[in-house]
Amino acid sequence: MPIKIFFLLFVFCLLFVFSCKEHQQSAQIESVALVSSEEKFFVSFLDSLKQTGANDYQVVNEIRKYLALKLDHGESLDSLALNYYKMPWKELSGFHCLELFEKNTLTAKCGLTSYVLAKLYDYAGYQNYIYNCGYVDHVTELGSAANIAGRETVRYLTHEFNLVELQGKLYVQDAFFNIAIHHPDDTPKDFFQLLTEIKEKNFSEIQIKNSPIVFEYWTDSISPVMYSLMQEIQSGSEPARIDTLDDRCRIKWKVSYDFLSGEMLIKMREKFRAEGFAENFLSAYLKPLHLKNGNTGEPVDSLLKKITAITNTGSQD
Repeated sequence: MPIKIFFLLFVFCLLFVFSCKEHQQSAQIESVALVSSEEKFFVSFLDSLKQTGANDYQVVNEIRKYLALKLDHGESLDSLALNYYKMPWKELSGFHCLELFEKNTLTAKCGLTSYVLAKLYDYAGYQNYIYNCGYVDHVTELGSAANIAGRETVRYLTHEFNLVELQGKLYVQDAFFNIAIHHPDDTPKDFFQLLTEIKEKNFSEIQIKNSPIVFEYWTDSISPVMYSLMQEIQSGSEPARIDTLDDRCRIKWKVSYDFLSGEMLIKMREKFRAEGFAENFLSAYLKPLHLKNGNTGEPVDSLLKKITAITNTGSQD
């Protein structure tokens, strides 16, 4: 009898082990399949562009729009807390991020957006850079009785986007705002010329090409961001659809570049006035912070020096 019981326990353990291993393998296969499906979608998308005879600039424009449509913006604490500076550069692929957007488990600000777009450009064979600009303030809060010295905090009034290199020129591709920048005659504008015109406040020669799309924005149900967004939406562009999923709020509404950049402009306006810049969100481009190779993730100091030579503002640490 004991031998029989021992044998049955042994068989049960074997079945349990194989069952767990099979479950782990199926989960891994499912994960690989999901990531591969996003890659297949992107390959099919690139093939369709080639069939239309699109030139390189048209292709990089369409890749930016492709990401903008898939992107989830947000402030939700329940989403994965990933951003550009904490991102494991060589471990998390752009396609993995696209899958997480699809599952509503990842939300992005401009840093993560530029990271994913850089990965897509690299996959498609385009040299690109990630440009970070704006203001970084080190603010000392007043100390309490227990902390006389106070506490230093960092406030970021920055933006980040991609620069694509084509035939020796750099062109703005910003998937977070879904914009490119052109001449008034609708031809693409070189980034260095753009900086010169912004510095000279010559905005009549700058045309922002924006394709309004329906954004999906995630936030916590009790977040102040939720209420401020609702107030803006009520007086804003188009009616929004607001619902709750998994204890988070999802806001879907159609907006333009002006609407999205308005809040940042309000925050930066005082800075622009102090430096004699035009009160235009593009003036943030004149404050270079960092520049990285979007294909490798490495800093590109030589190119950053060319930018600062035009802006004459230097880079901030």
